[in-house]
Amino acid sequence: MGKSSVVVLGAGPVGRAVGSRFLEKDFRVRFVTRSGAPVVPGADAVSADVRDAVALNAACEGASILVHAVGVPYPDWQTQFPPMQNAVLAAAEQTGAVVVFVENLYSYRADKMPLRESTQEIPPTKKGTLRLALSTQWQEAHRSGRVKAVSVRASDYFGPGATNTPNSHFGTRFFPAFERGKPVAFLGNPDALHSYTYLPDFARAIVDVAVDNSSWGQSWLAPSLEPTTARTVAGLFAAEAGRSAKVGKLPSGVVKLLGLFDPMIREVVEMLYQFERDFTVDSSAFEAKFGWKATPLAQAVKETWAAHLKAKR
Repeated sequence: MGKSSVVVLGAGPVGRAVGSRFLEKDFRVRFVTRSGAPVVPGADAVSADVRDAVALNAACEGASILVHAVGVPYPDWQTQFPPMQNAVLAAAEQTGAVVVFVENLYSYRADKMPLRESTQEIPPTKKGTLRLALSTQWQEAHRSGRVKAVSVRASDYFGPGATNTPNSHFGTRFFPAFERGKPVAFLGNPDALHSYTYLPDFARAIVDVAVDNSSWGQSWLAPSLEPTTARTVAGLFAAEAGRSAKVGKLPSGVVKLLGLFDPMIREVVEMLYQFERDFTVDSSAFEAKFGWKATPLAQAVKETWAAHLKAKR
């Protein structure tokens, strides 16, 4: 299958967006999920447990590019991600494919903004500590020549294909209440500056680094929308929808109290630091390397709302 064979691990919003982008570029795409159910039109799908190195090697046979976009619920990070990472690296070594790791910004503190590729990684949370350990693992494997690898890191994303998921800040945390005219209570401070990533831009960045071997071996910050606030983004969605947006704040004390009874919310508590103060990204290094910038915020909101309405029909 040669150059045209891409294997995408995971079928969440990022995986689907990346697979669709590769298909647009005339690559052959195969999704690997536990169910093996079809993911996007035009792509193959096979069943395998990504934690199982033997099964994953078989599922990735013939690939030239692997994209690790598997998501794991917060409470399962410590038990699920390490064996998954080991299996993915083994598959990359077996196939000779370059593996692109889809990463986040959890390994950074919020004391020096904006974040850049040169920013020192000092994780303030247990999930951030694991994120850094996993990143260090693939970077060492790349430097040793065992595998070819690269990563793209993005801030909180939103966009078409992510409006009905809890993984997006402007997904099920936002749209159901917004469309009912109810107040939307954001985590943290809705007036703090934040760099959001537009999902199509994230997918485009992943494809770009996958096919450019001069970019391999490092972690890139995907182009992010101009720093804005959750209140501003909500207002833009309201303007597109022709309605008002009632924006509030979910007090951190309430979140912590709820966390005493809900394991998922308990894991969210340690990530509040990214939303209680400014948390911004400088993606100029990526922009200079690949020659493009993030989609303008107003356009990103317009396209997301249109896709959301279309998906509801």
